[in-house]
Order: sequence, then structure tokens, then C-alpha cells
Amino acid sequence: MTASGEKCRSPHRAPWVAMTTSTTPPPTTIRICRPGDLIASVPGLLGFNPSRSLVVLCMEGHPASRVGLVMRLDLPDPLRVDPDGEAALVEQISVLCSRRAAPAIIVIVVEDRAAGATPPHRELLAALRDACEEVGTELLDAHVVDRVVAGARWRGYDEHDHRGGTLPDPQSSMVSAAHVAQGRVIHGAREELDELLRRDPEPYLSRRADLIGPALDAALLARDTTGQRAVRHDLETVLAAVAQLNADEVLLDEEIARIGAALSDPLVRDACFGLAVGEHVHAAERLWLQLCRALPDPERAEAAVLVAYSCYVRGEGPLAGIALRAALTSMPGHRMANLLDSALSGGLPPEVLRDLADTALGIAAELGVALVPSTPRPPAAE
Repeated sequence: MTASGEKCRSPHRAPWVAMTTSTTPPPTTIRICRPGDLIASVPGLLGFNPSRSLVVLCMEGHPASRVGLVMRLDLPDPLRVDPDGEAALVEQISVLCSRRAAPAIIVIVVEDRAAGATPPHRELLAALRDACEEVGTELLDAHVVDRVVAGARWRGYDEHDHRGGTLPDPQSSMVSAAHVAQGRVIHGAREELDELLRRDPEPYLSRRADLIGPALDAALLARDTTGQRAVRHDLETVLAAVAQLNADEVLLDEEIARIGAALSDPLVRDACFGLAVGEHVHAAERLWLQLCRALPDPERAEAAVLVAYSCYVRGEGPLAGIALRAALTSMPGHRMANLLDSALSGGLPPEVLRDLADTALGIAAELGVALVPSTPRPPAAE
């Protein structure tokens, strides 16, 4: 589906941009003609409303009119000089643009700590323009706004660019509506994403740590004595927990400990990647999130990796990044967490990661467990 508004008014260099709202069917392509509408779409693209952020939209296609990767980075304090911090920020963006061979980017600065006629972070934007040009990426357009809320004033960066206006309601944007229709939640702030993985109070974690030791011993003994049958039983234990959450049932501490022990087996954990593309993806993700809050270290790492993968293939990069940090904090050097973190940092498209889900379905089948068939792959982008 292609949605468009009234006849386009050229935002600056490009008459319109298009974006696909999901990597899973039904994909929705939306055509945006005005800068205000583009800025209002940012919460829908990120999954939360950014503040004090540099939002970079990597453009794709020829001409560069389709939004691909969307990055969000923390902005330095505009009232403090931080050359090293700004240089690192510029390098991070330019390296990623080079790796993706991005022909152009559009930049949106969300900054409420500076007032006056001169847009904040002008030196940062100038350095970014130069660095991107060196790797063959054009800074196509740049806008600044203090907050991404209805009625906020936006303006262009170029001193010769006299565009400006007020934002429409981001919650009513076509991008937000499309994502909500596809089951995504758009959070009010980045802190709400952090809250999804916030650890349970220490007394609860300590109790589960006491329970998980015997559960791990029992799981290891069963695998040593019955081999694949024990692994299959562990996978079925995890799937039963997904069904419990799907039925809104509560998991007891003893059940959480058994699931944590089950996921400690790499085959069980790898098979669970297949749930990221099935019809029970939301129930599975609820389980992974609950385990991230409930499990002690290092068992928490496996649940966090499952959260990260599920979010990644759905295009929710910010929550995937938070989950990967949790995994690597829980178990530094975790191989799969490092691989996914490198893919996310390098801007690897989510659809590429779906191959891992196909492999996971094969692992489950070899164990004698039929996971729910995955949804079909979306058609290739034009």
C-alpha cells in the first residue's frame, strides 16, 4: 500500500521520501512529502520518542528517496565543548554510511537545551557533512526541532533555508498507524524501553539463583544420560512456558529456574530463535522479557539474546540494542550476543538475519519438535 498526502511541496533537495514500515508482512510503503511529516514519523520509525538526539535516516535507491537504516545517537551538551565526543559521533556515522554505501542521509536534530536564532550543533553538522562526503554520502537535508510533539516548531539548518513550521501529531502519523496495526508498541521515551528489561529486586533474584543451581545439575545429568531426548524435553519445557504466557498464566519461581536451565543448552536456545517469526512471536517475546527481568546472571544472557533477535528481525533496533547490552553485561564475551551486536552496529538489514530463524526451525525439527511454521518472507524491495 502506498499512502500519500496532497501534492508534494519539495522539502529541499528531494521531492519526497518513501519508507517501508515493517520487515514482516504485510509491508506498508508510505510516501512523505513534507519535512514536518517526516519529523513526526520518527517515533514510529524508532519505536519511541527521542529527545536530545541526532536521528540519521540513511537513504537508499536511485534516486536516494527511500528510507533504509534509521540511527539514533545521543547528542553532546550544546553548551559544553566536546571535540573528542563530536569527532567520535561523526566517525561512527560516516563509517556506517561507508559500509552501507549509502548515497545520502537526512538528519534530524532533536535538541531542547539551546535557544536562539542559530540552530544548535552547527559545527557537528558541518563536520558530519564533510566526513560523509569523503565516503560518497551526501547530507541531503537537515532539520532541527526541540521536541517531537504536536505543535512543536521545526526549521532547517542551512542559513539560506527559510523553511519551517509546526509538527503534526506524531501519534497520528501514517508511519505510527502502520506500525501499531502491525502490533508494534511506540513508547513515549527511551526510558520506557530500559524499563522493559529492568531487573527484579535482589531478594527475588537471589531466590531464583538458589533454585537454578539444582535445576542446572538436573538438566546436565539428564543430557548426559538420555542425550537428545533430554534436549527435546528442555525445548518442550520452554514452549510450554510460551503457551502459559499466551494464556495469561503466571510462571512460578521454580518454573523460571527450569526454563533458565533449559536455555543454557545452546541447541535449545538456538531452536528458540525460530519463535521470532512464528504466529506466537509476541507470547515468546513476553517470555524472553520476563526472563530478562527474573533470571540471575549469567543465565539472563540467553533470554536477553532471544529478546534482541526477536526485536532485530522485526526492525526494532533500539530495544534490540538494549537487550544486547544486557546480555553482554550478564555474560561478557557471549558469542551470539557479540555477533548480533556487530550486525546491528554495522547496519545489517533485519531480513538478512531471518536465515537464523530458518536454521532454528531445522534444529527443532531434528529434535522432533515442530515449531509453528514461520510467516512467509516479504517480497524483495523494489
